[in-house]
Amino acid sequence: MIELLKAVLGGITLSLGGAAWLWLADENPLGGALVFALGLLVVFVLDLELYTNRAGLLVEQSRETVAAWCLSLVKILVGNLMGAAWTGTGLLATRLSVRMSEAAVDMTMAKLTDRYSSIFLLAVFCGMLMFIAAECWRRGKDPLSRVLPVVLCGAAMAVTGFDHCVVDLFIFSLSGGLYTHQGLWALAISAVGNLVGALVISLPLLKLTEEYE
Repeated sequence: MIELLKAVLGGITLSLGGAAWLWLADENPLGGALVFALGLLVVFVLDLELYTNRAGLLVEQSRETVAAWCLSLVKILVGNLMGAAWTGTGLLATRLSVRMSEAAVDMTMAKLTDRYSSIFLLAVFCGMLMFIAAECWRRGKDPLSRVLPVVLCGAAMAVTGFDHCVVDLFIFSLSGGLYTHQGLWALAISAVGNLVGALVISLPLLKLTEEYE
């Protein structure tokens, strides 16, 4: 229950960063990306759960623990999506909705008209960035070596528009239900792509670590 609650809070926190990013998307894209990155940083500082932060840790699981880990990852993903959907729907009911939903609608249409192969690859790149951020936070020896990679990776994800499944659902929710079954397929593809991207980094990293031990 605690893990699910931390995942919901992680989805909310990341979405709040996404809200600031949408607000600044037209006038100051770089500033919006940096604010989004700070939202990602808060997830780490408060030790909340985020799907993309945990996805690459599959390589560290033994045969005895892999099933429990997969169940935990699914629970975290569900919690993150619940938090993102709640935040997007809640903001839609406020006076800020007009400006935010305009940006959300544009982004949603871009995703709905994109090829599934493109969404998958963009999600893979996002998963790579998010795992790099998570691993640097975990292995960092001082505040700078932990904080800076998280901020830079988060900002890079926002600036490039790579697909993060949790952020995507927040954007979809804020678009006022514009997405349909096609959006749900895109969301599922993003989730798989995020996992693959994390593994693209974590698998070689594990081999390199084993060689130097």
